Amino acid sequence: TDPGARERADQVKAALALQAGGHSDALAIVTAFDEWRKSQNQNRYCSERFLANGVLMSIASMRDQLLEDISARGFLEGGNTNAANRNSANRPLVRAVLAMGMYPKFGRALPACDLPPNASATLISARGEKVRLHQASVNSRAYPREGLN
Repeated sequence: TDPGARERADQVKAALALQAGGHSDALAIVTAFDEWRKSQNQNRYCSERFLANGVLMSIASMRDQLLEDISARGFLEGGNTNAANRNSANRPLVRAVLAMGMYPKFGRALPACDLPPNASATLISARGEKVRLHQASVNSRAYPREGLN
């Protein structure tokens, strides 16, 4: 494999996260998914961004199935997804909903001065446990040095 591919993939992922408002793996995925759905050439879109077209197709299928299920249970008035998506462009609200969905798994960042130079970001849980962010996260290196908004 190309030795610079991992670095370029990380740069693409960071750009997607920044486009989505920064510091969010989940919103980076949503941004990539939305762009992929709008793309004229989905295979090329994936190839240029180190994404797997099959995975995005699976996400689309699961999304459609979820929409059918919640519509069948009466959560969407007349199956109208527009009403359900009316706040989807409100990034602060979406970020808040994602954060609440993770509750109570919150932590605070350990200051960068407490970490070795190339260490992955470390959080302290509510119970005082140290938790490292996964190395593939957009927050794994940038978070403790740049701060999280």
